Amino acid sequence: MNDEARGNSSITCAGRRQRRLNTLWKHDAAAVLVLLALTLAMFADVLLTRRDVIMAFDHETEFVGQFADWRTFGFGEMRSGNLALWNPYIFAGLPFLGDFQSALLYPPNLIYLVLPVTSATNVVIALHVFLLGAFMFLWLRRRGLSAVAGVMGAGLVMFCGAYFPHIPSGHLSNVCTMAWAPLIFLAIDGLLDKPSLGRCLLGMFATAMQVYAGHPQYVFYTAVAAAIYVALRLGRRFKT
Repeated sequence: MNDEARGNSSITCAGRRQRRLNTLWKHDAAAVLVLLALTLAMFADVLLTRRDVIMAFDHETEFVGQFADWRTFGFGEMRSGNLALWNPYIFAGLPFLGDFQSALLYPPNLIYLVLPVTSATNVVIALHVFLLGAFMFLWLRRRGLSAVAGVMGAGLVMFCGAYFPHIPSGHLSNVCTMAWAPLIFLAIDGLLDKPSLGRCLLGMFATAMQVYAGHPQYVFYTAVAAAIYVALRLGRRFKT
């Protein structure tokens, strides 16, 4: 085969790879849109029409007993130009910024600066249900599942009994913290398969977001699960 023929062959192979990648991207984008549609189908009535209704509203939930007042106080102070270091309304006062569940520095919570507590809470809940599904889909795709299987797995996680009941119970920090776990495992797989700075930064970002989301219990659970997962993957690699 002469040089010209080899060049044409390599160009053809490169073109095929590019077309295949474009097809995969289109399938994945469509799958993520399906997950977004599922989220909107579940929450659209509250998000778009009933601005005085909170998804987590019940007189006995943690939202009413804790998070509604904390979000109002913390982000009300921030809106006035103050960072609420101290909460004077509990006993003789307690640290506020230093309390994990205040989540003052968690980026998605900045929406409380521009929306009322009711609307902001609904947006935060719906956003994290979608993020959990999107991150799970990406991880499943990384594990070699098809786009259809990825959507099914992600949909099951979004509305499963271990996650979704935290919403009517008003466990905002649980809902936010759990959503980042699949992204952490996605970064772990990437680092184990082919280490790179980008994948390291992805893992650092996902871990930081989980910490700032405000529920250390699930940060600990994720760390334990991640350690076991890494040990199993490394053990399998050494066996082969």
